[in-house]
Amino acid sequence: MSCTIFLKTGRAFLLFILLTGGCSNEDDMQTVIYPSLIGKGDLYGSGEEGIQKQNIVISDTAAWNELKIKMNCINNTTGSFTETEINFSEYIILAAFSELRPLGGCSIEIKNVFEYSGGINVRIENFVPQAGVAEETHPYHIVKIPKKNKQIFFEW
Repeated sequence: MSCTIFLKTGRAFLLFILLTGGCSNEDDMQTVIYPSLIGKGDLYGSGEEGIQKQNIVISDTAAWNELKIKMNCINNTTGSFTETEINFSEYIILAAFSELRPLGGCSIEIKNVFEYSGGINVRIENFVPQAGVAEETHPYHIVKIPKKNKQIFFEW
């Protein structure tokens, strides 16, 4: 019984060392940033909004207003946002747009945001169902995070 506990504990410790790189250097550690949801859903303009598959970092009101105008050119998409006025002295916006999809039920999600000494890493996931309703959608996900003076890297 005690050997089994030791083996499980030993494996957990080894896994911890492998995941953390065995370093105690504070500069190599990641900090989770918890983004605040601004909006998530689909654009239904069949691409007429002129928004391609892309990731955007928005740090000023002019760029934010330009994106909202594009998103609203066919439907009032931003009407469902949790907020539309952003204090850019404190926050930045991260926006992820998938490509135009031929099936309903597709989505995109900003899954994780981590800060480390070299920048900020944003992990994005796409969900595409095996089958669905034939309906063109254009998934997006928009969040805000505290403003940082670091480079932002997106990972699909």
